[in-house]
Amino acid sequence: MNTAKTRPTYRRGEGMLVWSVLTLLGFLVLTAVVIALGTSSTARYEREHNESSPPEADVGNHAQLVPA
Repeated sequence: MNTAKTRPTYRRGEGMLVWSVLTLLGFLVLTAVVIALGTSSTARYEREHNESSPPEADVGNHAQLVPA
């Protein structure tokens, strides 16, 4: 009976494939986090900016104010 623990055998380059996949997944997760934070921050900025600025003049009446 052989009780010695043996290391799992990996084919050549298999370890590199695992690290490449993990790196890609990490990059995609971090990219998603950055996009989510940027979207919420931009929405908050736009909301605060629109609340603090005075209403703009009506562009439709501008043609009537200019003499012909």
